[in-house]
Amino acid sequence: MSGKSVKEPELTFYGKLATFDDLKRAAYVLRQAQYQRREGDLRIRVRREVCPKGVTSYEFTNKLGSGANVQETTIPTTEMMFVAFREWNQKGGMVKDRYVYPIPRIEGYLVDGEPFDLKWEVDVFPDGQGGYHPWVKIDLEFGVQADGSVVLPEDVPEMPIVFTQVISGWTEDPAEQAVISRLYETMFLSK
Repeated sequence: MSGKSVKEPELTFYGKLATFDDLKRAAYVLRQAQYQRREGDLRIRVRREVCPKGVTSYEFTNKLGSGANVQETTIPTTEMMFVAFREWNQKGGMVKDRYVYPIPRIEGYLVDGEPFDLKWEVDVFPDGQGGYHPWVKIDLEFGVQADGSVVLPEDVPEMPIVFTQVISGWTEDPAEQAVISRLYETMFLSK
């Protein structure tokens, strides 16, 4: 959270959990609530995050660009800014638990000559009845060199969870795109 603009290269998937038991293997869980507004290629977001030790932090992020050319800038903010932004945002936000699975270090995967640790981030959304929806959002972020070039591993590491169905975030299949839209409308976004 340096306030510096950086590229945010990531792969996003959507998956339907085979079992909730796989969540128990996460290294840690972050409790997050976030609200976002979008205008063209500009997105601004305010997030509250509670870490495993119970410490709450707030951050303000803007993302500019699309596809692989997204520049992200994040700075700390306040609870008051979070509350104001939540009230200003009329479309709802995302309230979720982020289960984090570090990936064993990949030999030869270096960013600026240094080993870079990848992790799977699995966002799980409350169902309003004390449990979770079975569909989740999955992100894998990659390293970026000082010159701005993205460093991709040779192979995408295996996901730590078993899914009955997985859809890539970059799918061009209209039926799969419709499923992703429905996930946001019915499970991922809260009012």
